[in-house]
Amino acid sequence: TEQSIDQLKQAILQLAVMGKLIPQNLENKSATELLKKIKVKKHLLIEDKVIRKEKLKLDNNDIEIDNLPKGWRAVYMQDITSVITCGIASTPKYYDKGRIFLSAKNVKPYKFMPDEHKYVDEETYSKIVSWGANPEKGDILLTRVGAGIGEAALIDRDIDFAYYVSLTLIKPIQPHIYSQYLLHWINSPEGVNKSLENIYGRGVSQGNLNVNQVRKFVIPVPPLSEQHRIVAKVNELFAICDTLKERLYDAQTTKIKLADAVVEEAVA
Repeated sequence: TEQSIDQLKQAILQLAVMGKLIPQNLENKSATELLKKIKVKKHLLIEDKVIRKEKLKLDNNDIEIDNLPKGWRAVYMQDITSVITCGIASTPKYYDKGRIFLSAKNVKPYKFMPDEHKYVDEETYSKIVSWGANPEKGDILLTRVGAGIGEAALIDRDIDFAYYVSLTLIKPIQPHIYSQYLLHWINSPEGVNKSLENIYGRGVSQGNLNVNQVRKFVIPVPPLSEQHRIVAKVNELFAICDTLKERLYDAQTTKIKLADAVVEEAVA
């Protein structure tokens, strides 16, 4: 069934982020060296005033993930990203033309859908994208309010836009963190559960996912080559799942056509 195929995809993701989807390359260097490079790059971005220094203080010595594969490290999301922020909180004035303005409705799991959008003026756009918060190809958008909290998609095209408070922008520090690996983690059962566990205000409204909570998500980080191998295998298996769905749809369509033909024959 379509539901069982979706469940299979979730199982694939969970195994992937646990390091159990593919055999580990024992020749890989530890992710420790990778994290050192990330720290240096982030420091330079702060010194050059491209991004702001985080106010949230986090200690990596306080975190761990059980049964991490050899060479992997557990880190906070904040430590492997240059920016984690949400969009403008107040509803802006909309115009017939101007800068593209997106919200949570433009994001579904693995689907960045910017075609239907509103427009804001240049001043509003400038306020949102200051201090490195401009969305770029390869960044991740995570929904933080509404019924679809915790859904994430990769910005897969070059497009300038401003965004509403319903979206959180996540900028992985590339090339050391492969954006698609981080996206797979966010959309995995583990990542989705992290989002749902940290919703504020549930009961009063549909709640919201506070940006500081996203910064504190604990991520399993493998060496870079391993990130690429994991993503390649997930994408390969997802393609098979999508083919299964297409065949299922074709079979159902054929069944309906046969039923219609039988009815028409009986009536005739």
